[in-house]
Amino acid sequence: MIGSAGYFKRAAQVAELGFWIGRPFWGQGLATEAGRAIVRHAFQEGDVERLTSSHFVDNPASGRVLAKLGFEANGRGRIWSSARELEVMAVLLDLTRARAAEVIDTALARQSRPSRWSQLIERVRGA
Repeated sequence: MIGSAGYFKRAAQVAELGFWIGRPFWGQGLATEAGRAIVRHAFQEGDVERLTSSHFVDNPASGRVLAKLGFEANGRGRIWSSARELEVMAVLLDLTRARAAEVIDTALARQSRPSRWSQLIERVRGA
């Protein structure tokens, strides 16, 4: 398994984005690509006007992924980590539909080669 990405509804028209990528696949842009697809789906197909997310303060790489997706920090707080089995300090972020349209559309316009997911799938099929 490469990882997981998705969102779940928190309240009326608000959902939370989450993702996890296995260590062997870090640094390949897969979290950003998966996140971009989830954001696009949430705003185009889901009844979502705003997405929230967070990243642990000791995980700046996830913060960079969320920044590339257009998320903006709006504070800090303690959140539960099932993997660590304790509360962890995190940066809290959100993304509006309007901001997502700016960031996602610009990123898609720059994309001229096959996606990293497509390349990885082709590599796995050829193995």
